[in-house]
Amino acid sequence: MKKMLQMAILVIALSLNNLIYAQDTIVAWTFPQNSADSLVDVSIPLNSSRYLSCQYGTFNSPTYYEIAIDYSLQGSGSIDDYCASVGGIDFGKDSVYWMVKFKTTGYENLKFSSKQKAMSSPSPLKELFQYKIQYKLSGTSVWNDLVNPVLCDNDWTTGSVSDVQLPAACNNQSGQISIRWLQISNILEKGNSNNFLDKIGAISMLDDIVVTGTVITDIAENNEITPSFDIYPNPSNGSFTIESNKQLGNVKIFDIAGKNIFEKNINDNKVFVDGLKQGIYLISVLDNNNQTLTKKIIVK
Repeated sequence: MKKMLQMAILVIALSLNNLIYAQDTIVAWTFPQNSADSLVDVSIPLNSSRYLSCQYGTFNSPTYYEIAIDYSLQGSGSIDDYCASVGGIDFGKDSVYWMVKFKTTGYENLKFSSKQKAMSSPSPLKELFQYKIQYKLSGTSVWNDLVNPVLCDNDWTTGSVSDVQLPAACNNQSGQISIRWLQISNILEKGNSNNFLDKIGAISMLDDIVVTGTVITDIAENNEITPSFDIYPNPSNGSFTIESNKQLGNVKIFDIAGKNIFEKNINDNKVFVDGLKQGIYLISVLDNNNQTLTKKIIVK
């Protein structure tokens, strides 16, 4: 009986540990039917205005330009799922690249996933795209390889990468981190690199771009700055109080997918919230100094 009790305690402890250290979606582009565009689809609050771009050449150079993105092609999911696509990149070696930017303030153990597909007309099964996936930190000009090469074909599996670990240098960054997919080959026909006749109209497609991470415990507790509000109880059963040592102006609550599920303007230092379902939430508070602070709460 004692051994069974110890085992039950261990299982509960492991379950709580997995909940506390669960991967949060920091930023994601999934291109659903009701939002198939360049703007991020899921994010933590500080990444809510991030977008996807496709570019040619070096920024600010005479030959640089942005490539128009189409969002009407079928994505990797159901019939209601779309993707980002660009054409006319048959000879885009070392010049054409997709790119996203985001911040990781308060997060570590970062992981990255994406899906790519290539096709051309009239011979959809003969091309082989090659890409590097690279990252760059804010204030630097050096691109570092994450995955090299990524081979892409006329499917959503060949060019997929899943849970690629980002370097520790990307943790807790208040400056922008950039990730790009750089085309490193022209579009050649498999088995015959001299035949470009049916490569006109090659298309690159991108879907399900996801960056996840875990909240840094000491930052979550200390709020990156001297704490100015508390949440109690935490963990909670769905009912809790947010209390500040300053007057609160606005309180927002975001679920793990980055959706704003609660917002209230108040002129007090305390607000009561009730009825949250089980999960992990981010509480964003604007104090009377117009300073936005965030904390995590766990609802069990």
